[in-house]
Formats: sequence, C-alpha cells, structure tokens
Amino acid sequence: MGQDIEIIVIDARGVEEVGRGVGVLRDVFSLFWKETYDSLFIGENERVPCVRHDYQREEWVAVGRILVKGYLTCQYLPVLLSQMFLAWLFWGESAVSSYMLTQSFRNYISADEKRVIDQCLAGDMQWDDKDEMDQLLEVLSNYDCRSKVNSENIVHIIEEIAHKELLQKPQYIADCWKDIVCTLLP
Repeated sequence: MGQDIEIIVIDARGVEEVGRGVGVLRDVFSLFWKETYDSLFIGENERVPCVRHDYQREEWVAVGRILVKGYLTCQYLPVLLSQMFLAWLFWGESAVSSYMLTQSFRNYISADEKRVIDQCLAGDMQWDDKDEMDQLLEVLSNYDCRSKVNSENIVHIIEEIAHKELLQKPQYIADCWKDIVCTLLP
C-alpha cells in the first residue's frame, strides 16, 4: 500500500499507449470499478457488494485495498458505491439514519420499484386498489418480505428491507474491508 504505482496501458493491438501519470491511473481505476460493479455489486444507481461463492476474504480484502489505493493516489472513489454503505463502513451503524437508509434504498432499487416505494413513502398508496396492491406485493416479494403490510407499517417495513439489503447482506464484505478503509480516517 505504501508503494507508488505506475501504470502502462497496452491497447488492443498490443501497442503501448503514450499516456502516463495520474490521469492514466484514474482511467485504470475507473475501468476496474466498472468491471467490479458488473460482477461483484448489485443495485441500480447505488450499489453494494454482494457475497459470491468464488470470493473469499483474500479476494474481498484485495478489492478493499484497491478502493483505498485509488483514493490515496488520485482521490478516486467509485461513484456508484452506496454512500450509505461507505458511511456505515467508516462510522458504524449508528451513523446511518433512517432517512439515509431509505434514500440509499431508493437509489438501489429499479425505477419501477422506486415508483411504487415512493408512492408508499409519500402516503399516496391506494390500499383498496387491487392493481396498486399487486404491484406493491410484487415489489415486496422481490425482497422476501414476510410481513402483512398496511398503511401504518409500510414505512417501517421498507426500512427493514433496506436494512437487510444494504447492511445485512454485505456484512461479510464490510468486515473484510473495515480495517483497510479505516486507514483513510484521520
């Protein structure tokens, strides 16, 4: 982690590219995170890492080290990495408010799911409309909701689902990264 990195990029024809320095390094980190988002993370506009059978502690620690090295060398942070996940990683669960959790969840889910969830959070859900209820139940079943929902408990249930998806599921990865990313704190 204490070593400087110099990257040389070889193009598709096998020719060494001319660029050098922090710009090239930033491009390489950007390409790494694009591939990593597609293979190791889940979510739409905000993503969290997901457990895979072929990634154990050693691999997750390596990804965490790349996260830290990218920030230390060129102030690169992956833009799709959930802000709430990072706050939780740095400062623990007490740093995550219900509002922050709900907003991150809204960015994590698909646009169609977000429309339904936003309707519930705004209190605009028509509980007697069969089509709207079917849409809500479909969204909730996507996240294995086991509770009977109503207008009084829907906000709480959304928070519980967000907590499970954004904090509980990536807990193993957070444990692998915690000691590494904490080196960024003053």
